[in-house]
Amino acid sequence: MKQGLILRIAKTHLFSRLKQSMIAGLGVTFGISMFIAMISFMTGVNVLLEKLMLSSTPHIHIYNDIKTNRKSILDIIHNPDKNFNVVHNVKPKDEEQNIKDGLPITDIIKKDPHVYGASPLVTSQVFYNYGSTPINGSISGVDILEQDKLFNLSEKIIKGDLHDLLSVNNGIIIGSGLAEKLNIGINDRVNITTPTGAQIQLTIVGIFTSGISMIDNVMSYSTLNTAQKIMGKSNDYITDINIKLKNIDDAPMMAKTFERQFDYKADDWLTANAEILVSFTLRNVITYAVSIALLIVAGFGIYNILTMMIYENMNDIAILKATGFTGNDIMKLFLTEALLIGMTGGIAGLLLGYLISLGISNIPFHSKAVISMDHMPVNFDPQYYFFGLFFALMTTAISGFLPARKASKVDPVSIIRGK
Repeated sequence: MKQGLILRIAKTHLFSRLKQSMIAGLGVTFGISMFIAMISFMTGVNVLLEKLMLSSTPHIHIYNDIKTNRKSILDIIHNPDKNFNVVHNVKPKDEEQNIKDGLPITDIIKKDPHVYGASPLVTSQVFYNYGSTPINGSISGVDILEQDKLFNLSEKIIKGDLHDLLSVNNGIIIGSGLAEKLNIGINDRVNITTPTGAQIQLTIVGIFTSGISMIDNVMSYSTLNTAQKIMGKSNDYITDINIKLKNIDDAPMMAKTFERQFDYKADDWLTANAEILVSFTLRNVITYAVSIALLIVAGFGIYNILTMMIYENMNDIAILKATGFTGNDIMKLFLTEALLIGMTGGIAGLLLGYLISLGISNIPFHSKAVISMDHMPVNFDPQYYFFGLFFALMTTAISGFLPARKASKVDPVSIIRGK
């Protein structure tokens, strides 16, 4: 009964000072709408970049890490007199970059219950010959079906067929940017030169686009046998193993496990993309900090307006106390007013923030670095809207607490006597 009466009185107070109430509500509306728009856009950018990154990045990458910090024979021999010349900058001897027993290791990895799939690779830097001009790039010999399973390569093919790589001798699937540079298409031939000077002619059976120009401008795929033949290596020559896990969060732990088990370098995706992930975190921190600052400013506005309302309604407070309202009832009254401002302003802010985000998502944007993006990326995750409304109510409740507490301590006798 009394709760309903408190709510009606709160509404009467707010409507009697409609201009002030609207200003307080607009402060919350502006803060929430900017929070929604900023967090939706910034996380949208992060989600897009992370999606593009993970679409082409294995969860774990195993390779033979050639060490350069080698000791010379002079460092090893114990010579107390030290009557010899010290050799600096020792160069390593010629070593193969392959993973010994790479194919059996891949089979062992595939049997691990944490692993979704593993793809062996033979990677090499090459020169694509465009007339007399060599274009720097790389070629990866892969198990094309396993590569498609891990990275959805078939969805990235824009011309040709993925399976033609298995049937065409010396076939190659080439990046769209590289195809444009070389001015070639399906069934055309391209000559490549390896770092050792060997040359081979390959047939284009497909053109793919990953959405990232840094990959599409240099990358191509062939079968394992073709890449091994290009490099003049045997059929068991493997340089890398790419792994996708069932749970991406297991990557750091499993990378350490594989490194200990096989004695080869294993990088997880978090380590490989640490700098990018740090930039994601920094953008989110800045977004939250600015948004919270806007809501705090709105909270000061609510505090000032409620304080003014209390002074202007001193007689009403005295009458309410004289008719049986307790100090707690008065506090509930002004907290209710604050929460009504927060709720109204918060809901309006969510709607305005959604409309702003929708407008941003329809802005055309083309980037040579990320060719798969044609509009501004926006993340319409509902959790941000729930968080925004919660923070609006929390801010207004905190802002209204001190004025409400002051109102609850008003002495009705002093007010009525005019003291």
